[in-house]
Amino acid sequence: MRRHAFTTLLPGILCSIPELRELRIRPLGHPGFWDQFAPPHNRCFVAQNVRILHISESFPILMGGALPVVSTIQELASLNIGFPESDWDDHANYDLQPDDWDKGSIHPLSKLRHLQITSRITAIATLVDAIVAPELEDIQLESTLRESSVVAAAAIRAVLGTLCSRNKSSIRKVHLDLRGLEYNPRRDSTQSSEFGASIFTLLKPTLQFQHLRELSILVSFGFRKPLEFPGPTMLTAWPNLRKLLLHGVVISPDSLRAAARACPHLQSLTAQGLSEDFRHIPASTLDQHDGSLRDASSSNAGGHGLQELRLLRPSDMVPADVIKIAQFLAGLFPRLCAERSSGRGIYSSRSWNNVLKELTKIQVSQGSRRA
Repeated sequence: MRRHAFTTLLPGILCSIPELRELRIRPLGHPGFWDQFAPPHNRCFVAQNVRILHISESFPILMGGALPVVSTIQELASLNIGFPESDWDDHANYDLQPDDWDKGSIHPLSKLRHLQITSRITAIATLVDAIVAPELEDIQLESTLRESSVVAAAAIRAVLGTLCSRNKSSIRKVHLDLRGLEYNPRRDSTQSSEFGASIFTLLKPTLQFQHLRELSILVSFGFRKPLEFPGPTMLTAWPNLRKLLLHGVVISPDSLRAAARACPHLQSLTAQGLSEDFRHIPASTLDQHDGSLRDASSSNAGGHGLQELRLLRPSDMVPADVIKIAQFLAGLFPRLCAERSSGRGIYSSRSWNNVLKELTKIQVSQGSRRA
């Protein structure tokens, strides 16, 4: 059967499957094909019981055809929007003018909880503005193409501004994959480095997500100096945080102390590596840890509950630093699991493995003393 004929038959097929809950629609290529899914008698999508929908369409057709139709699915809880490979280039038409699509034709999705969009950051900004979901809990955004730093910064501000105005009380999970914004050092290394250094300034609106439980930030700007997470200034805003992933970002001792104090429910933390500040922490025995460590870990009975500290690309360490870091971690996170912190998929590092081995020895020794 030719594809055009099958596309014509598909609405009727969907009508005959009322129990359908998940649907994936490949690019249809024309707004008229999408109109078939919403017949004239009620202008509603033919499969109203669909809960999970995956669609892939070029940007103009998405805005002018697909979204007005799928936004009529009253039970829709999860929407995943992608773009065909033909749109993944620098010349694809993402710059629609306000007259090119009618925002009022896209209906609010009152039951939508999960939204995932993979596109360039400018298109993401337009889509987030167009899709009104007052109960949205989980937002996953992946930027796929390079933009100028000025354009990218404006788009990130627009995305977060929209989410904060609509969903700051409902958002529980945020995933921001900005690795597609990686700069070309031959073109504009100075401007891009400044953009990378200011990324956490751009992300400050996320501090308004007062019920945030999971946060993933993935960046890859190729600086000479690694990007450092400003934990002490950000973590206090997320007391319910359970999981934190920082790809392309290193963490400092102060950030870990801040996590121990401000995020008592944090169970998993992933970062690119440890900052250079760890080389300068003082050597100490577990009985001589400073008061800040004791205070930070004593808020939970038995110490802070962090179980997993994963480093994606840890740097080499001298033996003295290995012992210092293991003692530091043991004092701050007594429940840290060495096995889970050295899981698969992590860049191999003998130094980090040695830290985890030393950590296990300390934990065994602590257990023996308590017994």
